[in-house]
Amino acid sequence: MKPIVVLLALTLAAGSLSAAPPSSPTITLIYTTAETSSSAEVVWNTNVASDSRVQYSATNPVPAAAPSIYLATPVTVHDVELTGLNPATLYYFRVTSCAKTRCATATGSFDTYPNCPDEVPPVSGSWQKEPSPNVGGSTAVTNQLLAVAAISESDVWVAGWAQEPPARPTSAAL
Repeated sequence: MKPIVVLLALTLAAGSLSAAPPSSPTITLIYTTAETSSSAEVVWNTNVASDSRVQYSATNPVPAAAPSIYLATPVTVHDVELTGLNPATLYYFRVTSCAKTRCATATGSFDTYPNCPDEVPPVSGSWQKEPSPNVGGSTAVTNQLLAVAAISESDVWVAGWAQEPPARPTSAAL
């Protein structure tokens, strides 16, 4: 009967020595996406469910008084949207996730998109009659728009807009 008691005591001791589940979060896979010229999303993962906090600023390091967004719901995939940002601006951020009494922090940066025009200016150019090497067969197709070859006579091409480059400096300015 003694061997059973010793075996039971060893089993209980080994069970109490096993590692406890992690209570301290570790931040991984942190990235940002610029949604618009005035918004972005900061995303990261943690190994344990924890809260989410993002502080952001156009200065580095991010000051303690910088704007922040806090989400108290414990999650392992954190997704925080930042709005009201300035277009074409480099932002720095600090994410913090806390679980129980321990926290983890990581930093990064992102750019917002520049302002886009609300109206697209008219496209310059016109239809040009040019032989197209892209269409074979007995029917010769010659329609092209802005030097983009047509595939058939009924094709419709959509063109974007171009912005005039700034004027070159004159020789007097050099």
